[in-house]
Amino acid sequence: MADWTDLIGKFLSCDCVDLLSTLPGSCVDLVITDPPYLMSYKTNHRKDKGHRFCSEIANDNNQELIEQVVPELYRVMKDNTALYMFCNNNKVDVFKQIIEQHFTIKNIIVWVKNNHTAGDLVAQYGKKYEFIVYANKGRCPINGTRLTDIWFFDRVVGKNQVHQNEKPLDLIKQIIEKSAPPPIFT
Repeated sequence: MADWTDLIGKFLSCDCVDLLSTLPGSCVDLVITDPPYLMSYKTNHRKDKGHRFCSEIANDNNQELIEQVVPELYRVMKDNTALYMFCNNNKVDVFKQIIEQHFTIKNIIVWVKNNHTAGDLVAQYGKKYEFIVYANKGRCPINGTRLTDIWFFDRVVGKNQVHQNEKPLDLIKQIIEKSAPPPIFT
């Protein structure tokens, strides 16, 4: 009996635009994506300014990428499947407008983290959350117990981080368990 951890070796790391163009239509069961947040992100929080996380994330301000990817995601997704797209609260309106052109937005999930952003330390409150746009192509029933749209998962920090905006495995696991087709878990 396989569980979701058996799928880890089947995830791909590549340019999504290149990959999507090679896929046939209606072949994907679930999409979880963490695209550019459209904010030219880089951390200024680290003491070591030479650290790799202190560089701006490439293409992080490229709205055209989101506009190009969303219709392709729709094309490759099967009917009655789910899309989860992480996004910044400052640009959630942009993400919603692009996604709504193709999908039905069901929720804006609030992921509450264990710490807050630095940001403007004088004139801004620290943000302790991120948004996840949950949308459907058709209608994708949720597996198991219905949850609220407020999710609490600790952020990945310190030496465990592979990427500066890495998402916690338990959060990804919950998404897969709630929206992947049941045969994956048999």
